[in-house]
Amino acid sequence: MQDDQPDDQECSSEAIYIYMNSYSSVLPGDKVFVSGLVNEFFPGDLEDNNLSITEIEKPEVRIISHNNTIPAATVFGDGGRKIPDSVIDDDHLTSFDIYDDGIDFYESMESMIVKINSGVVVGPRNDYNEVVIIPESTIHGNLVSMNGTLIQREIDPNPERIILNLSDSNIEKINVGAKLIHPVQGILDYSYGNFKLNTFGQVEFSNSEIEIPPIEYDRDFLSVASYNVNNLSRFDEKVKFRNLAEILVNTLDSPDVVILHEIMDDSGIEADGTVTAELTIGRIIEAISDVGGPVYSYVQNDPHDGDDGGISGGNIRSVIFYRSDNQISVAENDLPGLLNRNPDVIGSTSAYFSGSRKPLVVLFNKGEKQVMLIAAHLTSRSADSPLFGSHQPVYRPEEIKRNQQALLIHNFVDEFNKLNPDTRIVVAGDLNDDPWSKTLSTLTSTKMYDLGSLLPANERYSYILDGNAIQLDYVLTQKITGLRDQFFIFHTNSLYDYSLISSDHDPIFALIDLDTH
Repeated sequence: MQDDQPDDQECSSEAIYIYMNSYSSVLPGDKVFVSGLVNEFFPGDLEDNNLSITEIEKPEVRIISHNNTIPAATVFGDGGRKIPDSVIDDDHLTSFDIYDDGIDFYESMESMIVKINSGVVVGPRNDYNEVVIIPESTIHGNLVSMNGTLIQREIDPNPERIILNLSDSNIEKINVGAKLIHPVQGILDYSYGNFKLNTFGQVEFSNSEIEIPPIEYDRDFLSVASYNVNNLSRFDEKVKFRNLAEILVNTLDSPDVVILHEIMDDSGIEADGTVTAELTIGRIIEAISDVGGPVYSYVQNDPHDGDDGGISGGNIRSVIFYRSDNQISVAENDLPGLLNRNPDVIGSTSAYFSGSRKPLVVLFNKGEKQVMLIAAHLTSRSADSPLFGSHQPVYRPEEIKRNQQALLIHNFVDEFNKLNPDTRIVVAGDLNDDPWSKTLSTLTSTKMYDLGSLLPANERYSYILDGNAIQLDYVLTQKITGLRDQFFIFHTNSLYDYSLISSDHDPIFALIDLDTH
């Protein structure tokens, strides 16, 4: 309910949520008298670090009159109150500053009717029927990609993002770059770590044009792709396997080496002791062949049951596919120092890789040359507290573990390079951290170079989280004079409505010059 006689203080909300144990007979436009217990309710579990919602519990509701005029919506964004555009919180939630802190700005309108005059989609519709927009006027003050994604930076978490929780009448597909056709109104709510606008009625968007340019490259380079395929199970629909295959064959042009992360075991999510993934891998190889691709060979290591993290029962792992028809093979004889077998893993006995994927290490031959490939999928960020959460600054419980995992990979690379200076080293995968993070600075501190830095700053993203475009997927190679390696991110998933995608990550692609030495 919202006060029809508001005060003149922007810092105070004029509305409050009434928690009813059953459906109420109250209708919009009814003037009511409510008594009850005021409470700060924290949604979710304690470890979710959500903000509280002010509500009245155990209410007694008396209807005074019907068919009253609904209070006017408060406009924010274009034509209304200015949204803080660079700070979510800078005072550990110790002071209330609606003009500088995004978290306080939205809190000041909790449960109120609000209105957005204009918006551009920066986060496509998800499976909860939500899209993320920013006011059109804020585009030029941000780092925005060619296709309209909003890049999160170390100094800017983009508090001007607005999540629209659409009604069931919205069923159309909504991609990044679409625009609001008309202003939208709704109730400002909070759930799952974010403020959200629960919209009234159907919200209309324009169409958006998205371009994914084809790739052309020198076949003398070693082509390497890395792709997190989001808990791929052999029980998934055929269309998911076909989409995966078409991206690898038609978009990436059948790379020499393909690293797929989050391949589940052959029993899917059943926690029955199965760790093999031969049936799942077989479906991938068949799907690639069905769309005209090559017949890939592969290497992988089955994890110990329940010891590599990820979805419960899934025993996810990284699998490396390679093209033996392009003179690529797994080295078998005269293995260099640090390799006890081929393939091998890093950190099998380390506590920092307990409950997390161990990087898969493979020495490949390509003709007369060799390349050491490390497929990494570091520990997740899923336990992080939300940007708009009760823990400020953001709490990242897995960060230390991820940093130590990076250090173990760094030490392996450093030692291998000393023993085998003529062998090129490639680290590729889902590193689950930002370009400015300690994880990346650790991995690139001596021998290695982040190929993503070859891209313009506004094109460095492989994932969109709540409207923030971020890079989680990387290819690292040695720092070499005259480096000719190349790097690409193909945005086949992050830009599109959830009904059009087969993963939440974009595939990345690198060309490695084995003749640099």
